[in-house]
Amino acid sequence: MDADDPEMRIRELERRLADAKYGPRENVPAGDEVGPAEAPGLMLPPSPGTMAPPPPGVNLPNYDLLRRQMNRRRRFSGFWLIFLVPGIMLVLVLVFHPYRVEKHSTSPTSLPGAQPTPDLSSALTVGPGGNLTEEPRNETFTVLCDQAELTIAGNANSAYVAGHCAHLIVKGSHNKVVADNADAIDTDGSGNQVIYHAGTPQISVRGSGNVVQKG
Repeated sequence: MDADDPEMRIRELERRLADAKYGPRENVPAGDEVGPAEAPGLMLPPSPGTMAPPPPGVNLPNYDLLRRQMNRRRRFSGFWLIFLVPGIMLVLVLVFHPYRVEKHSTSPTSLPGAQPTPDLSSALTVGPGGNLTEEPRNETFTVLCDQAELTIAGNANSAYVAGHCAHLIVKGSHNKVVADNADAIDTDGSGNQVIYHAGTPQISVRGSGNVVQKG
């Protein structure tokens, strides 16, 4: 040891003081060779893979219990998804289905009672792009329809639709309608009967006891 080196002298004095306090140490390098583990009062962090004990009064979570709870929630969510996803798909199909449900009548080819006949001398007229609604009660009348929309409603009417209608709508109850031609025929209400002579109209039958047929 260099007697003139002040730092070496300080370290030697510190080593002697430590020996006097903690007793002599064997095989402990002096000076700069003293590692952090041998320094008095120095606490080392736990080695990798070793968990330090929790502080007093602190309870560690039960990881097994948490894992079981998470697995139970995943199973419960999967169970509901089995029913929820098909239900949502069914609702979407019913709401957003692009095609209208159509029903074609399979009733007999003749209407009971007298069929309406045309009377052009007193016929009502609706021209291209027009829209006419007739809803009397127990009336007999003729409508000349030319590429227009015609609605016949009311009760127990007898109507003849001459010409070529773009859209014929029959609703109300117990109406009898004969049409020369139409691009589309819709029915609603109850007990209505419609016969068309020509064409291949798009037919939608709603309500109860309604009949649409070619004759």
